[in-house]
Amino acid sequence: MNFCVLEINAGNRADASVGNALRGVPRIANRRRPAPHRGALAGPLAASSVGHSVPKVTRMASQMRTRGSTGGLFSVGLMRDNRVSRQRLAPARRGWFTAAASDCKESEERPPVLLLVALVAMLSFACIGASAADTKSDEIASVARVEIGEIEHKIASAADIASRSTVRIAWGKDEREGGASGVIVNAEGYIATSGKELLNAGTPVVIYLSDGRRATGAVLGASWELGVGLIKLDGQGPWPCASLGDSEEMQTGVLCLALGYPSLHRGGNLPRYEQRPLIRLGQLVCAPHVPWMLTSCRLAPGDTGGGLFDLKGRLVGIHISHRLVDGAPAEAKHARIETLKRNWDALAAGKLPGSHFDATASNRSGAAAPADQPAESNDQLRRATEKAGNASVGLQWGPAERDGCSGTIITSDGYIATCEHHQRPFGETLTVHLSDGRSVAGKVLGSDPVVDVGLMKITEVGPWPHVPLGKSVEMKPGDACVSLGFPVHRPDGKGPRWREPLYRAGRILNISLAPGSIAASGTMYGGDSGGGLFDADGRLIGIHHGQLGGQNRDSEMVWRAGGELIENRWAFLAAREPHEILPPVGLGRTAEIFLRAIGDQPPITVEVLNGEKRCSFGTVVDGGGWVLTKASELGDTVQCRLADGRRFSADVRGVVREHDLALLKLNADGLPSVAWAFDASPAAGALVAAIRLHGSPAIGVVSQSVHAVPRETGWLFIGGVRDSVNGVEVADDSDAVKNGETIRKGDVIVSLEGQPIPDFKTYLALTEKPDVGVAPVFAGDPLRIKVRRENELLDLRMRVRPEVNMPDRSLRRSGFPNVFSTDAHVSRDDCGGPVVNRRGDVAGILIAQDGNERSYVVPASVARDAFERLRAN
Repeated sequence: MNFCVLEINAGNRADASVGNALRGVPRIANRRRPAPHRGALAGPLAASSVGHSVPKVTRMASQMRTRGSTGGLFSVGLMRDNRVSRQRLAPARRGWFTAAASDCKESEERPPVLLLVALVAMLSFACIGASAADTKSDEIASVARVEIGEIEHKIASAADIASRSTVRIAWGKDEREGGASGVIVNAEGYIATSGKELLNAGTPVVIYLSDGRRATGAVLGASWELGVGLIKLDGQGPWPCASLGDSEEMQTGVLCLALGYPSLHRGGNLPRYEQRPLIRLGQLVCAPHVPWMLTSCRLAPGDTGGGLFDLKGRLVGIHISHRLVDGAPAEAKHARIETLKRNWDALAAGKLPGSHFDATASNRSGAAAPADQPAESNDQLRRATEKAGNASVGLQWGPAERDGCSGTIITSDGYIATCEHHQRPFGETLTVHLSDGRSVAGKVLGSDPVVDVGLMKITEVGPWPHVPLGKSVEMKPGDACVSLGFPVHRPDGKGPRWREPLYRAGRILNISLAPGSIAASGTMYGGDSGGGLFDADGRLIGIHHGQLGGQNRDSEMVWRAGGELIENRWAFLAAREPHEILPPVGLGRTAEIFLRAIGDQPPITVEVLNGEKRCSFGTVVDGGGWVLTKASELGDTVQCRLADGRRFSADVRGVVREHDLALLKLNADGLPSVAWAFDASPAAGALVAAIRLHGSPAIGVVSQSVHAVPRETGWLFIGGVRDSVNGVEVADDSDAVKNGETIRKGDVIVSLEGQPIPDFKTYLALTEKPDVGVAPVFAGDPLRIKVRRENELLDLRMRVRPEVNMPDRSLRRSGFPNVFSTDAHVSRDDCGGPVVNRRGDVAGILIAQDGNERSYVVPASVARDAFERLRAN
């Protein structure tokens, strides 16, 4: 009888369901489309591991699917006369190959028949079990892919409708004074937007449509308190428009789309925007039985006034604001579309529905009281201060003294007026510190993010000291006032924080800085937020909102008109009831389905290290140790850490600067290989996931299809540079030291990117426009600079830092000719890793993080071409 051993080695991708007998066979369960005889060779027996024999097979062949068309080499071992010969087989076509075992010469040794029968049975049952398990996994993954495909189709269709009607709004001289988004809601050219940005009826605006057209229009009416406004386009139209939906039909957890024009942080005098709106996907985290809706969509400055759409492309809400959760935008707030419907006629007529304030009045500013106004007596102010002090409280929700804000008791049974921007959830318990030294229990009742007022309540039995609500509209510039709060760091040095409130006397400066706002003289400090502004009779007329001119400076303090707003919002704020609120991040059930669709991913993500710190991820693109990563983050020495913990030194074999891609070579073999997506780059609305080395994938939507990102202005932060007898000399290194650069005072700059620097004029031309005369350099790229330090020549690398340098964003985040955007939440050191589609194929390489609302991905076709070109060279 003839015997042979057939070994298949496909790296470290083992299928645990087959067991030891099939160790080394690539795991393809939960992967794309089903393949016959998954995990085994066709024929009477499956493949065996080393040490197991199988009967003679005259011809054994099977087609097996690998994870990619390139680099997926399989090592096949044949035992012949106790000698093993090996053969490397590459995929024959698009990931398929044929493995053949020829006749083996007859062995001199004949194992016992019973042992052979047992071996055959063991392998057969193993294959049957593996086939059943894999079939079940494939069915689950296949169903999930179909469901995700249907969701993607709905998202893409709704996004297409919504994009055509979403516009960017600009106003003011040279369009510098503001920017917002809006949605055209009928063919006549009416635009729904936020009332937070637009205040005065008749204000001229400029409208930019997604098809590239520029139009003009004017504000009809806007309600700051309701958060909605209306604009009318000039011209007859017809204009592309969205239909109005019904937010009452939406339930907690349903998917929704947020569209708008977030600004690009690119420096310069004017904000920059994309031509087409950015798509963000989220879920409704709170059912819309409150005046607004809460979603997990990632919003940013410039999105205000944009639209929230359901998956039928109908407008169901208007963006108002968003807050941060762990540094990431979350829990975006949207005015319900019913608010716009109910107040349409009033807005179209230029009125201010729901407002208690006159937005058309002059500012009436002035620090001095009229001559005929009687001055307040010292006794009157003393009594007012005493009353206000007794009612002022500190609100603490955490163990640290900084975990809190200020407030004012306004009823004897313990209702407390405060701000909303403390962002405490409904029902949270907290400690209320009174000015007499007592500390009692309280809870959060309700808050209004539109007007920034909130209501809390002491839960212990009163009565409690309190003050009545006053009327801010009755105040005049020059009127005396007093403000109280519990700042974290008191300027008078008294402590602890909650011992007593800090008193500040002042004067009313401005009544209608904006509707619902009042300005007073004085200085505010961190922790004063929510504290009260009181008139000379001790009545509450304002709730602290912010400071003009910056914190800790003597300038105008901005207050919300507490008396009117609390009174107007009382029914809602005091009557809040518990309701389901989902986590303010993520996509909920959709994310779970997507993870089932992509299955277990092969470990093609590696950590790229500068020393012990991860600077980026990398993507294994070939099992022979080839890795693509983000070029601009690489240090002088590079190492890679694999998923199993092994570390390898990496050689940089080449860089494609326009794509910011670098090719690394590791001294490693048998690594899993990438499976590139062979279809076109994903369209807007497709779901993708950024695969990290550890932790869950970051799932998001393609928010913008393939486009170019123009180059950003960059600077070399060296400091003072001047001509000297020795050459172009560094006279001041303070900026360089602050930014972690190695250039020092007294260094003479010899060359930049290999170009000689004979004088300061040449240096200035190259550093102001670093792409002139040298190889293209982008903001965020390292620049090669040669300096003479004493008698030694040094080769240094310095960053060309963006004009707007934001620590949470990639330094190199522009100048890309072909990228698509995603709203998946990633960090800047996640770049370089793979981004997969619903089939688990790599759709691209994550290349830059440009804010929590947008990241850029180099498409698979571009990355694959870059890899092949760099490896060939």
